[in-house]
Amino acid sequence: MGADRAAPAAQGASVPAPGPEATARPGGVLCGNLFVLHTDIQWEFLPKELGFGSGMTCWRRLRDWNEAGVWQRLHEVLWPS
Repeated sequence: MGADRAAPAAQGASVPAPGPEATARPGGVLCGNLFVLHTDIQWEFLPKELGFGSGMTCWRRLRDWNEAGVWQRLHEVLWPS
C-alpha cells in the first residue's frame, strides 16, 4: 500500500472499508449481468449461490461500464462497420 493511502489511517482518520463491489470478480459480475438480462429477473433476486456477487453490485458495474463506453466499444470491436 502506498504511503499516500496509509497516511490518513496513521493520523487517526477513519478509512472506510471497501464495499462488496470492490471485491467482486469482474468475470463473475459480467456473468451475473448476462444472467439477469437473459432471464429477466429483478436485480435483487439474483441468487448469491451462483457466485456472481450481489444483484446491486452487478447493476452498479453494468451502469459504470455503460457510462465508461465499454458496451459501445465492445460492439465496435465485435461488429465493425
